[in-house]
Amino acid sequence: MITLKKGNYKTGEALKAYGNDDVNNQSKPDEKTPVEVKFNANGGKKDIESSIFITGGSFVLPAIFAPEFYPLNKEFAGWQVGNETKKAGDIIKVTSNTTVKAIWKDKS
Repeated sequence: MITLKKGNYKTGEALKAYGNDDVNNQSKPDEKTPVEVKFNANGGKKDIESSIFITGGSFVLPAIFAPEFYPLNKEFAGWQVGNETKKAGDIIKVTSNTTVKAIWKDKS
């Protein structure tokens, strides 16, 4: 059972609840803490669904082949993860919520 403080949430608002709460109903990060990989389409035409992992999990960066995702006159060039540029197929270790940003280049 999850108890929420009255007045903090709107009816129908989606919430995330995790099974690692302590006796005081406080979540604390541990090896079972879920983390989320979100995608920033960076001008792309379609959103990519986020994924949930356990802290420390590995994630293979996907390729984007479907042209319906591409901005006009652009093609997929890779991903920006933090300050690093990565290629499709590269593996990242996910230790916290992470946003992966699409990189586009002019069509050649």
